[in-house]
Amino acid sequence: MKYQSFRGWDQIFPLNERVKYVSKAIIKEGSIQYIKSGSTINLTCIVLENPVPPDYVFWYHNGHVINYDTREGIEVKTEKSPRTTSTLRIGKARPEDSGNYSCVPSNADPAEIGVHVLNGENPAAMQHGKHTSSGTRFSTSTTLVTGVLCSVFLLVNR
Repeated sequence: MKYQSFRGWDQIFPLNERVKYVSKAIIKEGSIQYIKSGSTINLTCIVLENPVPPDYVFWYHNGHVINYDTREGIEVKTEKSPRTTSTLRIGKARPEDSGNYSCVPSNADPAEIGVHVLNGENPAAMQHGKHTSSGTRFSTSTTLVTGVLCSVFLLVNR
């Protein structure tokens, strides 16, 4: 492949030879969190694969930018670096704080988490702030595999 002049990146490297980085954010706590009413919501957003720190990181609750001045006990701390971290802290959580929270860096894909503030309820899914539906799937899968193995064993030993 011949290059006639130094006109820019596209002229030197064909598109399929360029390495592209897709910067993304993750929320350390996972995709869903259950907490008791009156507790503190702590969410940590980490911006990954980003050579340049974002200019800003906004937090949203149910699609609306969180206004830190509307209520006492809401704090955001952002530490810019090659691995930028932004922490949202909401003290004395109320049921109306339940919903979808998004971390939106200026130069990376956003991340989301569903937060459920429980007012005295104690669902089976609430164990150390994690959702346990995967544990149920594991039990079902284990039972299925065990059944198949027993069937094979019985057929082989006829």
